[in-house]
Amino acid sequence: RILAALYSCLGILLIGDTRADPPGPDAGFVDIALGLPELPIFPLTGGTCTRLIDGPIYSGACGELSEKWQYILAEMDAFRLLPPALVSTLNGSATQLLTALGIATATPVNVACAALAREIRATPGSAADP
Repeated sequence: RILAALYSCLGILLIGDTRADPPGPDAGFVDIALGLPELPIFPLTGGTCTRLIDGPIYSGACGELSEKWQYILAEMDAFRLLPPALVSTLNGSATQLLTALGIATATPVNVACAALAREIRATPGSAADP
């Protein structure tokens, strides 16, 4: 609930309260917004927190594919999902903030790319293999 409240406050500060007129641009708020992707304030289903600059984060599993399979990818750190318990507590401002940061529900293409990247990293002799 603390992170949901933080996202909500940041959403109101950076995007504005949806019930009021949006604020004018403020250099301080722009600096805050630009720094968010570098902060480890995005929890993953595995229990760790991560940064947005480390790769895409999704607010939910793709409804067109097996959720079980997607959570297996998430457990292998191949697919980065926010915990459903967190997402269910987000209000409008928090959801707007995450959307503005590019955090949205996964698509089949997102899941396929994550699975393929995982397989390439796991293949001996691949470019990703040290």
